[in-house]
Amino acid sequence: MRRPADAAGRPLAGLATEVDLLPPLPPALDALHHREPATAENASRLRVVLARWLRGLGLTGDRHDDVVLAAYEAMANVVDHAYARAAGPLELHGHASAGTCTITVSDRGRWRRPRTVAGSFRGRGLGMMHELADEVLLRSNALGTTIRMTWQLGYPA
Repeated sequence: MRRPADAAGRPLAGLATEVDLLPPLPPALDALHHREPATAENASRLRVVLARWLRGLGLTGDRHDDVVLAAYEAMANVVDHAYARAAGPLELHGHASAGTCTITVSDRGRWRRPRTVAGSFRGRGLGMMHELADEVLLRSNALGTTIRMTWQLGYPA
């Protein structure tokens, strides 16, 4: 930060500007952006990051849990289905404004069938996302898959 100076450019000692007296600005709460390798560990970590971000917006209770669960299901789908060998990127974006929260999860992979596990309860994630979110949009093509989920918060964000 630049300090006040006299006409010769020498710093004036002992003087503080109004800007010096202001507390530092908090990070923007209305946007969340993360890009990590698509691993189960990173999906779990991003779930915690998302939960904290939502609490910072003032979202709690069932609505908070719905957003976190739906987003985690989308991230788990990236881990399970997007990449055949090495973990490619998993992107998590959140945006809140005008009483709406939008979470976008995307990858740059191609759909692949999950490893089959006898007696597993797989294949319910997308249906769960549709039940938990107010709106779900899914786009998948040769460049990857993006799922955008939107919730009306009932209060201005």
